[in-house]
Amino acid sequence: MTVVRRIAQRVRSVGSFRVGGNDPGTRSQTSAWHSVAVIRWVGWTNRSDTLGTVFYMLLLLFGYFVAPAMLVWGWVRWINQRPKSWTVSSTLSLIGFLLASASALSALWIIAYASTGGFEHTPGIASYSPNYSLFFRWMKRGEVLSLVAIAFALGGVFKRSATRWQAPAGALGTLAFWLILTTWP
Repeated sequence: MTVVRRIAQRVRSVGSFRVGGNDPGTRSQTSAWHSVAVIRWVGWTNRSDTLGTVFYMLLLLFGYFVAPAMLVWGWVRWINQRPKSWTVSSTLSLIGFLLASASALSALWIIAYASTGGFEHTPGIASYSPNYSLFFRWMKRGEVLSLVAIAFALGGVFKRSATRWQAPAGALGTLAFWLILTTWP
């Protein structure tokens, strides 16, 4: 039996279940239930969980490995190959790289501040009150820095420069770090 026939049989077996009754106005609801039944029967819901896991792992890879490597490599390369003539493309790439570096320094500051207990409580209040507002303000600033860095870095990939590919990779990596930080349990 082919896959199409199995799906058709499964849809027919679920088709008798109508959400709003048997009147003709519920056909769209019945067809919606058909597609849900097909998706569940084929197993596509498990695939979406897998895709979410793969996406999260890619964010971890970019945020914790690609971003630091690209930023260090970009600074070493820029120090060794400083541009002799400044073009619009090399300037945009350097601005994007500087903004990605500022975003990474902001991330390091948040990690250092949190490890010293800075977000644990609000000074001056005797009861326990975590200072989440400060954490989220700095997180938002880091995300904005990364997004602006991506915009400038993409403007600099069209011509050869010292930080041509390191700037967008570092900016995407820092954005991945901030996205991981927003979803951390």
